[in-house]
Amino acid sequence: MKTHIGVFDDERISTQDLKLDASIQIPVEEFMLSEDELNDGVCYAELSERITDLATKKEYKTIEFLANEIYELIKSSFSKNTKVKVVLWKPTPAMECHIDSASCEIMDE
Repeated sequence: MKTHIGVFDDERISTQDLKLDASIQIPVEEFMLSEDELNDGVCYAELSERITDLATKKEYKTIEFLANEIYELIKSSFSKNTKVKVVLWKPTPAMECHIDSASCEIMDE
């Protein structure tokens, strides 16, 4: 996804690519699948759209803050017993430095 992110103003002038990996662990007793139907499962297209809207509606300074916002959005979409893990990274940081990427991982214990 593309978003305006960076600590410095000039980093946020153009959109930057971010990569997201999200894992959702739903307790089996809360997720009874009776048939192979979308209504019985998670609509990942809808969840992806909500995450993209969140990431693009404003500018962010840190990937840590945005990762936490995404984590909270996902957590609020499921029961409290659902475990969530979010990994968000910038494959190519905008500023010149000696690293290939920057990432943040937020997850339930």
